[in-house]
Amino acid sequence: MPLSSLNPAKSACNFVRKTVRCRGQNVARRASEVVFRKRAAVFAIPTSWIAAELGWFVAEFGRQP
Repeated sequence: MPLSSLNPAKSACNFVRKTVRCRGQNVARRASEVVFRKRAAVFAIPTSWIAAELGWFVAEFGRQP
């Protein structure tokens, strides 16, 4: 086993480097989830109106002989 792998200062630096890298990836992942949720909310705005219109259409179409 090389002595450089037993150096506590180097091990601490590697730990910090990996931790920061993982947190950076999590922040990027969370940011993309926020963007997705915002877009989903914007696209969901007209769905209630569309559902009401389609319900009315189906009800009227069902009354036809």
